[in-house]
Amino acid sequence: MPILMVRCPDPFVMTENEVNLAVASFLKGKKANILRIAVDREQGFDVHAEILGYSLIVESKGSMKNNQNELLLI
Repeated sequence: MPILMVRCPDPFVMTENEVNLAVASFLKGKKANILRIAVDREQGFDVHAEILGYSLIVESKGSMKNNQNELLLI
């Protein structure tokens, strides 16, 4: 049986800003109070929210440029 090598690009390419906004939108939909959303590589927490007396702190990463063309062996 032959081995096929197929390029497998990331189907969900998102910047860190897009990830932060998506997380904040999800948390807001859960009635969380959004305290901070970082943009453009600001230092500190990427998303900071509060819900039901809990503080939520999120560190996020966007898609990795270097791994967009990983080989998938089939």
